[in-house]
Amino acid sequence: MLGPPFVFVPIALYYLLQGDLLRGIIIIVFGTVVLMVIPENVLRPHLAMKSARIHPIVTLLAYTAPIFVVGLIGVILGPILYGFLLAAYRAVVNYRDI
Repeated sequence: MLGPPFVFVPIALYYLLQGDLLRGIIIIVFGTVVLMVIPENVLRPHLAMKSARIHPIVTLLAYTAPIFVVGLIGVILGPILYGFLLAAYRAVVNYRDI
């Protein structure tokens, strides 16, 4: 639930407190970019588009728009609401077919 910062931030702080500034900064940058930004903004929407069989623009909006509307909590609420609405839509479509 806490995610990657729970691991890389204490490690970076340790190196910063030990005086190894370069290694501490590299760990913070690597952890932020590779462990948080790329998976959240590139990999997760790409996987959602492939498995959801829904238009890519809708998926990208579901992951990016809530960040601008409600702020940082939108990172959590956007995909949850997207998944719920997609499930509800598919349930209605499948119910009509029966």
